[in-house]
Amino acid sequence: MRVLLAPHGTRGDVQPMLALAVALRARGHAASFVLPSNFLDWIRACGFEAVSNGVDIEADMLAPDAMLESRRWQFRYLKDHTARMFEAIARASEGADLVVGAGAQVVTASIAEWREVPHTFIAFCPCAIP
Repeated sequence: MRVLLAPHGTRGDVQPMLALAVALRARGHAASFVLPSNFLDWIRACGFEAVSNGVDIEADMLAPDAMLESRRWQFRYLKDHTARMFEAIARASEGADLVVGAGAQVVTASIAEWREVPHTFIAFCPCAIP
């Protein structure tokens, strides 16, 4: 099975997906990633295919105008990056048998539906989702 892992967020969103990818590989599945560009080198060094979702989340979080405590800023951030993530994930999902989203990922369900493949979303912090 070919599984596309598409976490969006910080290392806390990406690292558990890396553990999942390692487990999938150990069971004979092919896992690949589409994720923030600041994680590409790390994921590739672990032996997985990875492409950028068009966002460098580390640079965004460290930008002088970042207001991480502001919900308004957070929603604007997601709105501004959603179209970019749609394009990148749509390209990366070609040939996938399953699409898995995590973190602040809002497009994977739509892409999986478009591709007519199963989708799941993993919440590492379930209290964040009602």
